[in-house]
Parts: sequence; C-alpha cells; structure tokens
Amino acid sequence: MDFSILGVVVAGGQASRMNYIAKGLTQYQGKALIEYPLAALDAVSTHVMVNANDLEAYQSLGVPVFADDSACLEKGPLSGIYAALLKAQELGVTHLLISPCDTPCVSHHVFELLKQSAQAESDTLYYIESDSGIQPLHAIMPVAGLAEKLEQFLAGQARVMLFYRNMGAKAVYWQEEGDFLNINYLAQLS
Repeated sequence: MDFSILGVVVAGGQASRMNYIAKGLTQYQGKALIEYPLAALDAVSTHVMVNANDLEAYQSLGVPVFADDSACLEKGPLSGIYAALLKAQELGVTHLLISPCDTPCVSHHVFELLKQSAQAESDTLYYIESDSGIQPLHAIMPVAGLAEKLEQFLAGQARVMLFYRNMGAKAVYWQEEGDFLNINYLAQLS
C-alpha cells in the first residue's frame, strides 16, 4: 500500500495566555517556536504545512499556510484538524500527522514512532501518551473518510479525546517526557 503523510503544525489558537501574540512566532532559544515541530515533521512527512488563522503572520516560514475551514470555526484544535484533513484530501495523501506549535523540544523520533504505528495498522488513529498523560495533538490519522466523520462530530462536540475515542484511537507510549515541554506563557521564553 502507498503511504504518504501531510505533516501539519497546528497554530490556530488565540494565544490568550501569551497576550494574544502569535504564539508560534515567539522566539525560543533563537528560533520561532513553530520552527522546531516543523523541522521534526519534515523529517518524516511527504508534505508539511501550517494551520494558522493569521495567515499573513506565518507566510515568512516558507511553507504553505492555511486557515480553519469556515464550516468548523471556534471548535478549538479540532477546527485545525478538520481543515488539515481537507488539505490532506486535496493532496491525496493517506495520513495526516499533527503537532502543536508550542512544543519546541519534540523530536522527529516521536513522529517516526507514530508513522510506524500507522504503517502497521493504517486505518487506526494514533496519539502519544507519556508518563504525564496524553498528548492528543501529537497524532497521526488516516485521511479517508475522517473529515466527514469529524464534521458530523463537531455539530455537537469539540473535545479532541472524545472524538479520538469515538474513532477507536490508540495510544502510543513515549518515555522522553522532555519532548513535550509546552510553552504557554511569555515567561517561559526567557
């Protein structure tokens, strides 16, 4: 079976805890936060893109940027996942691999593990689980038919893990807790 991946960094949040500054573009150790997961995704993906609702702010990254689809706005991270699934359908890839923009320490090995899991069971949605809990925005999912299922789900709910459970998602364990350092406040950048 052909196996191809669209890797998407989800950066469409409002960044209210970051004083409404485009979180992915804030500097962390000399680079924009978003550059770290982009590089990690690029190592295992056929294509990489950014989901952000401030398109102009992210254009300078040199990768395609797309906004949430108008059919599913204001549904949190699932809005970005839905828009990314639509992009994946357009590209004709088999899988969507996602990462949030605010985990600069995530390594490409995390995404390689997700990819291997999806290659073993291509119809299953996988997300990362670590000792501190679930990492639902580090996930890989089959593209075929999933956008339609998510659109129906979003008519009533907007919780990522509830959608994953409804889809029979499976956790993949990752032991390197430091890979999931999450930057949510400006104070964490200094």
